[in-house]
Amino acid sequence: MQRTDRLILFPYRSGSSGGSELIPEGELKRKYPKTWNYFNENKETLEGREDGKMRHSGWHGYVYPKALDVMALPKIFTPDLSPRAAFSLDSSGENFFTGGVAGGYGILVRPEYSPEFVLGLLNSSVLDWFHHHGATQMRGGWYSYESRFIRNLPIAAANPIQQSAVATVASALLLLLASDESGGRRASAVSFYDQLLNGLVYELFFQKELHAAGVYPFRLVEQFHLPDAADAEALIAWAKNGDATSHPIRGALFTLGSLETIRIIEGRE
Repeated sequence: MQRTDRLILFPYRSGSSGGSELIPEGELKRKYPKTWNYFNENKETLEGREDGKMRHSGWHGYVYPKALDVMALPKIFTPDLSPRAAFSLDSSGENFFTGGVAGGYGILVRPEYSPEFVLGLLNSSVLDWFHHHGATQMRGGWYSYESRFIRNLPIAAANPIQQSAVATVASALLLLLASDESGGRRASAVSFYDQLLNGLVYELFFQKELHAAGVYPFRLVEQFHLPDAADAEALIAWAKNGDATSHPIRGALFTLGSLETIRIIEGRE
């Protein structure tokens, strides 16, 4: 996710009933004079939205004020259109986006799940395969990630250790993708952790097939101790070691490519 210097004016406050309500003109003028001046400078444009629909006392509000009370909450979000899964995590609730085409959708994670665990599942090849077989495909190989196409994606059952492993790898990818380093080390580590994430999710969904082939990704990441997901250098070093030809993790990931189920999901059949 790229940072932007653009800001969204949010002229709402918490209402007495628990939802959000538009801040009255007088309060805006008194508490936020610069914002109020900006609104007034653009009053004609704001009132003219939707063919003049906003020519009333709430002219400075949103045309369609929906879900305002949850927008500032921590969330997973996705662009509306994308060639593949591109879910990201807003852990602070400070990121906002528009809805509809060229916008995005937010997902509030239930307390019993780690947001990073759910993020890992959503960005995996398995769930993207499920998504592509039920979503609308656009020109150029792009798909719609509207709420109606993602709300029923399966969330695999996982014990706390498994959730933690998936969450750690997902967090590692977030950190490395956000890194300013542009060298090959980071790119190689991102590729490795992406493969590892898929390997873990494959075991959650296709345990019998993987175990029959002697592939146990969760056992391996526990054996070789995943590094701190907040330490980029440790993550890169661990990935370099795990990606070595003779390393058991590399061997397990290589074996995955020979399994028919995995080949189907990855489009190699």
